[in-house]
Amino acid sequence: MFKRLYSQFKPTSYELTLDINRESLSFTGAVTISGSTDLSQKQIVLHSRHQTIQSVAVDEQSATFSSGDYDELHIELESGDDIAPGNHVIDIEYAGIIHDDSMLGVYASNFV
Repeated sequence: MFKRLYSQFKPTSYELTLDINRESLSFTGAVTISGSTDLSQKQIVLHSRHQTIQSVAVDEQSATFSSGDYDELHIELESGDDIAPGNHVIDIEYAGIIHDDSMLGVYASNFV
């Protein structure tokens, strides 16, 4: 099931980098997500699917992360503090595979 997450974190921009390894059909990457929250909260929840999350930081503070239902990524500050209302920057480093058997996520494509 897919659900909207904008009620607790509203992204305003994404800066994405990918390092593709064609030989091993894998990739590593990083994303910086800028956005805002309206309320104080223990965690921010984002969608994440078919990736291995390597590290997460919120406003340059280390954060813990776990997978949830519906391909969700749950992010909390390592300090245990609430994430205050306002603007935030989330940095995520991740890795994954390049699919060569489906058009899911990052996938191999050939064209002439």
